Amino acid sequence: MRGSVIGSGMAHLALVVALFLVRQPMSIVVPGPDVIQVALVDPSAALTPPTPPAPEPPKQELETIQPTEPEGVKLETPRPKKPPKPQPTPRPVKQEASAPTLPSAQVGPSGLQGDVDVDTGNFEFTYYLVLIRNRIAANWTPPAGISTGGNPALGRARGHDQRPHAAAPAGIHGRRAGRPFRIHVGGSMKRIVVLVVAALSSITLVARGQAPSDVRIDIKGAGTRIRIHCESLEALGDRNAHSWSLQADEVLANDLDGSAVFDVSRSWSGGRDATGAQAIVGGKLTVRGDDLKLEGLVKDVPAGRPILAREYRGKLNDWRDLVHRFSDDIVLQFTGEPGVARTKIAYAARNGRAKELYVMDVDGANRRQLTQDGSIALSPSFSPDGSLLLFTSYRGGSGPRVFVARAAGGRPFLVSGRPGLNTSASYSPDGREIACTLSMDGNSEVYLLDAKGGNPRRLTNQRAIDTAPAFSPTGREFAFTSDRAGSPQVYVMDHEGGNARRLTFEVDYTDSPSWSPKGDRIAFVSRTSRGFDIYTCRADGSDARLVVSGGSNENPHWSPDGRHLVFSSDRDGAPGIYISDLDGVRKLSQPQHDTLGPWR
Repeated sequence: MRGSVIGSGMAHLALVVALFLVRQPMSIVVPGPDVIQVALVDPSAALTPPTPPAPEPPKQELETIQPTEPEGVKLETPRPKKPPKPQPTPRPVKQEASAPTLPSAQVGPSGLQGDVDVDTGNFEFTYYLVLIRNRIAANWTPPAGISTGGNPALGRARGHDQRPHAAAPAGIHGRRAGRPFRIHVGGSMKRIVVLVVAALSSITLVARGQAPSDVRIDIKGAGTRIRIHCESLEALGDRNAHSWSLQADEVLANDLDGSAVFDVSRSWSGGRDATGAQAIVGGKLTVRGDDLKLEGLVKDVPAGRPILAREYRGKLNDWRDLVHRFSDDIVLQFTGEPGVARTKIAYAARNGRAKELYVMDVDGANRRQLTQDGSIALSPSFSPDGSLLLFTSYRGGSGPRVFVARAAGGRPFLVSGRPGLNTSASYSPDGREIACTLSMDGNSEVYLLDAKGGNPRRLTNQRAIDTAPAFSPTGREFAFTSDRAGSPQVYVMDHEGGNARRLTFEVDYTDSPSWSPKGDRIAFVSRTSRGFDIYTCRADGSDARLVVSGGSNENPHWSPDGRHLVFSSDRDGAPGIYISDLDGVRKLSQPQHDTLGPWR
């Protein structure tokens, strides 16, 4: 009993601290596996003391009206009710004010189901505790062993490719004034205090003046690769199946090696054998006429039990895509995230005196020319689903204008042809907006357009040049380049154009920002005596790291999984397209490239 009293006192003390910290308007950040940021508006100003309900008017006998039954609707005549039994007259009691209704809140898939008792004597105090409770439930997976009162134990966090269960609303009930606020969850009172203190710690950080920002998932550096061994695919079917299987072997091994996840050895290369491998990759390749079937198999070591078995069918001309699919499924099996072997890279390259747009696979194969304007095309940028491509072009003999075309090829359509410059266009993460640079007001500024290029909204208003906007993964912030401090530097601002701040002071003369799809880091270039080096830093500007140097390296863009950077460089003496991962740099394209677009 004494331990329960002490535990209850500690919980109430922590909750009182919560009330003290949240009485002013602020943002609450609840820590968790993804550190989800939540902005809450203080509703206390809108709350008024509850007033007693007005006495009900005396009931009057009303004439019974028989409703008319409309067509298609069947109305049943209610049965007469029996007169109620006489009840003893209750003793008069003091009428209590009813508690205001709390706003609806959703509980996340990680659980913390259960009822919340509302202390009607201190509704404002209860209000914030309910919000804290539901934020914890929605964004934080508690330690093992905590379960809901009378409900199943909390499940583990689900992978990004799994659909979470439907969220359930928090149960909220009124209690008599003076009774304590309670959160019904299983486990000891000590664990409840830990949950509340976790929320209080984040509240304190914001209350001390730290500016809110997007989701942060910091990657500390290169991790240990998973050792796998690739065996030759067994060739079946037509006589030429063996030659196709030899090509498929190399493409599959290269895909896995380039994923930055695996340390790959090859059985056909005469190098390392399967000793020390955690898995063996192999399968069968069957060719019959124009039809192709790939049976992929991954086995564990040393038991040889199947880890992954997939069958892929298609036409012989699509054999590379089938191999890429198998590689991406292997990455997904081991990491919970799909690989990038099937992704595309858009770039601009010289074609005689012109510069045209091209698209190629991430391994440098299947290059396709998209434009044939005989003009200059620059700054390609994919839509979120990869079906469209924004770019800047001087086609038609006029100045730079923004166009959009299908990534598979086709006629370009004008998006923005306003007076002056129309450049550096990119889609928002939801595809509903386009950020770009326009000079229609006389100076280069960052604007937001709708997806069709209409309704321009100016975000910057400086005498300096502002350009190269890049959305954050959430769409709530932009990184962009400005020379408002005297030389080009990368800045970050919010979606409405406010709160602009310089990204980093650790390096100087920075440009070409690109936000990681994980939200953790921003890549940019910094000028050197030979050209440019590529750096990354956290999204708050700290922890700047040199990731690519040697020669002049420009236009960095992230892969969809956030493990790689693609960029242009002259490190080998001629322009080319390169990919950098955690362990090194590899070259993709032939020379004569110009600019790159985001990786899709």
